[in-house]
Formats: sequence, structure tokens, C-alpha cells
Amino acid sequence: MTPPDRAALKQQIEQVLDESDLGAFSDKATPLLRDVLSLLSAEPERPETPWQPIATAPRDGHAVIGLAWNKQVQPIWWARTYNDWMWADGWHSGQALRMTHWMPLPPSPGAEPDRRPQEGP
Repeated sequence: MTPPDRAALKQQIEQVLDESDLGAFSDKATPLLRDVLSLLSAEPERPETPWQPIATAPRDGHAVIGLAWNKQVQPIWWARTYNDWMWADGWHSGQALRMTHWMPLPPSPGAEPDRRPQEGP
């Protein structure tokens, strides 16, 4: 079942409120339909960015998606040996590609989501 189109649903509710006699249900249904109409008229919420400051990234050896100061995006992991981030292919980033932000890797298709707590340094 596909979700209804917002505009079409809004139009249907307006029509019901304008033209219909809801009878015994009107005391409860009319305020409810007006609330739904109000929600449909409001701007949809935009999700927050998944990017987090690099200082909050897990430093346990698991790969995350890293964003460098020059906007380059790569899988990275914390290398204790270098006390720095490394590209997932093993290349040491050093100061040339300083990481500024990170986000978790998405789960593989069909995989269970990672349930490990996300801890900072």
C-alpha cells in the first residue's frame, strides 16, 4: 500500500469538513480532522544531518565515513599506531587531509543494524 499524496489527502479532508454531516461523530471527528489538516498544511520536518564532529567518532578500529576539511569523503578508521585517522584502504591521512566530521557506515543490504553504542574518544 502506498502512502496517500499529502495534497490529495488535504483536499479530501477539506471536502469532508465542508460538505459532510458527520452526525453523532461530529463532536469528536471534526476537531480530529482539523488537527490532521493542520499537520498536513505544516512544512514537513527535515531530518538532522547525520554528520557529527570528528571528536565524537569511535576510536575502536571500526570503520566510519569520514569527511575531510577539503570535503573529501572516504571510509576511515582510527589507527592507534599513528594516533590518527587512516583511509579504510590503509593509507595514513596525516595532516594533509584532516578529518572534520564523521557518520556511521550504513548497514549492508539485508544485514542487521549495528547495535554497538556509539562512543566518542
